[in-house]
Amino acid sequence: MAIKERTDNRKVFSDSAVNYMHENYAINKVRAQELMSAYIDEINVNDPITQHLGPDYFALQILMAEEIIPYQPM
Repeated sequence: MAIKERTDNRKVFSDSAVNYMHENYAINKVRAQELMSAYIDEINVNDPITQHLGPDYFALQILMAEEIIPYQPM
């Protein structure tokens, strides 16, 4: 059961980040999904700090790391 929970949490987190990139930065959904696929394994979505920061924060970090948007101090 824990594996299913983890998969569902990762999917929800990833989908939220993809939607954030698409809606706020006009990133094509397919491209946003590719970006999230490359990084999602490194993100512990069950960590309380990760949950507090939320998918929007990680979406921004990924967009900056990939130099799609300019660096923005947080």
